[in-house]
Amino acid sequence: MAAARHVQVTGRVQGVFFRGWTQEQAERLGVNGWVRNCPDGSVEAHLEGTMIVTCNTDQPGVIGAVGTVLGKHQINIAQFALGRNGDRAMGIVTVDEPTPISDEVLDELRQQKAIREVRLVRI
Repeated sequence: MAAARHVQVTGRVQGVFFRGWTQEQAERLGVNGWVRNCPDGSVEAHLEGTMIVTCNTDQPGVIGAVGTVLGKHQINIAQFALGRNGDRAMGIVTVDEPTPISDEVLDELRQQKAIREVRLVRI
């Protein structure tokens, strides 16, 4: 069950590579959908995707632990991006969601060593 949003962006958005930039960012984040220029000068987009965002202590094994939990629950990872700052890290895991991700899965992720916070984001 994919969550989806339909948005229309107005202002100076045509002729400044806004549509192209939006497509690049969506591909980078694993968000599906489409973007197009409209006759009135706005840009219209249909976006869909599900992400699990984790905040954790930066230490070995965290990515593996997240992958193990998701695999155990048959949740397929489409993309995993990780950013670090000192001893802290944030992971953005774009996942396929053929069935809704349960609180049980999120709670199991929260129980993993070094994970401080877990959030489910549906676009």
